[in-house]
Amino acid sequence: MLLETIFLYDCLRLPDVLEEVIGRRDNGSPNRLMGYKMKDTVIYGEDLPMLIHDNKSSVEGIAIYVTKSELEAIDRFEEEAYKRARGVLQDGSYAWFYHLKQP
Repeated sequence: MLLETIFLYDCLRLPDVLEEVIGRRDNGSPNRLMGYKMKDTVIYGEDLPMLIHDNKSSVEGIAIYVTKSELEAIDRFEEEAYKRARGVLQDGSYAWFYHLKQP
């Protein structure tokens, strides 16, 4: 089975939320997404974290391994406000992450 790495930095880091979305809990491994910083902004009437490209910064979060179907479930969960992209983690590996769509 092919597994994908995904970097989580906001509500999906919460075990209850992740379990609701993909059907299981995963504490993941602490890691950092390089080249971004996080800023909260109000969009769609909600406070949402927005990642801003910044070569000197990084965002704290966790990396987990997911199946293709779990990744698709996260896509559906994030689809209204976020889109998926690839990024480099502090350990040098690549992972999917979600960043805010432009309204």
